[in-house]
Amino acid sequence: MWCKRLSIPLLTAAILMIVAAGIAYADLKAISVVDGWDEKSNQFAHSLNDVTFDGHWVSFLHHLDFDNDLYVPANPAYPQYACPLSPTLSTKWAGVMEFGLYHEDNSPAGAPGWQESREWKLVACDRDGDGDFDNKDLAVQPMTNVVPYTGSTLTVITKDLTTDCTTGNCTYEIVTTIFINTDSDCDGVQNTDIPAGGVCFYAEAETPVIEEGSPLLWGGNIQTRISAGGGDKTVNFHVLGAPITAVTLTSFGTTVMRYGSQPMAVWAAVATLGVAAAGLAVWRTRRIRR
Repeated sequence: MWCKRLSIPLLTAAILMIVAAGIAYADLKAISVVDGWDEKSNQFAHSLNDVTFDGHWVSFLHHLDFDNDLYVPANPAYPQYACPLSPTLSTKWAGVMEFGLYHEDNSPAGAPGWQESREWKLVACDRDGDGDFDNKDLAVQPMTNVVPYTGSTLTVITKDLTTDCTTGNCTYEIVTTIFINTDSDCDGVQNTDIPAGGVCFYAEAETPVIEEGSPLLWGGNIQTRISAGGGDKTVNFHVLGAPITAVTLTSFGTTVMRYGSQPMAVWAAVATLGVAAAGLAVWRTRRIRR
């Protein structure tokens, strides 16, 4: 009898915890796609992008969306108040999101993926200056016309935390957890200086350096995700190795520079001219003898 009486409140508490956790993530919500820079189309895209593993940084762009639930922290590590100066208030224009990057492959085991992330910031989604956010904005080069939006809060809670993958397509991912608030005074209205086209989350991720044909080249598609409010949006990349031409040119340059201050090319030119001069002299001698 005692066990039955105890089990009822315990079950109720568990249900309340689950509900509370669901509400906590149901303010900032991942609804829009995640766009990453695609080397094939030379613009931001969200289908199957191409990426070269040569150590460069890849840019990502994601339009922020919200639902109607107030921010409630789901974890003690998260900000306890949307607006610390007004702890009795909250807002639906705030929330926590995760930026997850496949870090280590499971097939082949140990193959490296995204190395780290950086430049997490809020930016104006309108990148071409026409007052909206559409495909034309995605064609603007990633490092140009990135207009930071500083009127809201972006706080990095954890950076590149190595976490077990749950998808079965990798061994580990690195996760950066971020708190965002676009209602700075928690009056229930989004800040008045929100740029035309909305606010986007911008970040960059570093690729490893892997030569094409390496046994440790990523096996399938490598993924990046943004999770918030029960929503989960991903973008997949088809992985290329480092360009073969780059490796060949490096090897050629090393060979040329081995021979002191006189490059082999100079000696080859001198030898060619010498042979040509000797040939010309012989030909003239033969004409004189005749």
